[in-house]
Amino acid sequence: MLIHGNAEKMARLLDNLFSNASKYTSPQGKIGVTLHKREGNVELILSNTCPELSEQELLHLFDRFYRVEKSRSLRTGGAGLGLAIARRIVELHQGEIFAAYHNGMIHIHVCVAAN
Repeated sequence: MLIHGNAEKMARLLDNLFSNASKYTSPQGKIGVTLHKREGNVELILSNTCPELSEQELLHLFDRFYRVEKSRSLRTGGAGLGLAIARRIVELHQGEIFAAYHNGMIHIHVCVAAN
């Protein structure tokens, strides 16, 4: 599947998403990737196991400096910018990014126009 976009920015997007997934998944957890092409778009879904998240937490995941659990910064580092940067990159590509939580897993959906 091909998309039209800035290669450096898309690499940064993927790096941020995979970095977050690996940081916040327990050693026994799972990370999954799904890729679909539908209705002229490419949709990437990156999923990882995590504690339950509320709707409010899901709404703020992509806000600058937002951290679900403030104590995580001591363990995982970072300033809470990775998902905000990911959202900006997707927006620059006229795409959409959102998060959903189902059955012990968070699913980050990224949709951009197919080439």
